[in-house]
Amino acid sequence: MHELSLAQAILETAQAQAASHGAARVLAIRLRIGELSAVVDEALSFSFGIVAQGTAADGADVQIEHVPWTIRCQECGVGYRVQEGMPVCPDCHATGGETLTGRELQIVEMDIE
Repeated sequence: MHELSLAQAILETAQAQAASHGAARVLAIRLRIGELSAVVDEALSFSFGIVAQGTAADGADVQIEHVPWTIRCQECGVGYRVQEGMPVCPDCHATGGETLTGRELQIVEMDIE
């Protein structure tokens, strides 16, 4: 379950940022998570709740923005969202290409006090 190690890394980053701004508490953390990251939202939220117990982020609201997998076709150059895990260009029907989005795993914003 890689969500536990991700939750720990998110907590460490959140605590460091809160401390650097003189904040005592982390109220909310907003994340951008790409479709290709294979992160299970519920597992990440649950894991974060466990690792955050007794820290400045205890009880923080974890909000997740999902980023779809998009590709630029290697044949015709059109950008498209991958449907059902199959990277097939809707214009020329070529497979594959350059991944544009979907690998994100970012802390976008935090609410602190």
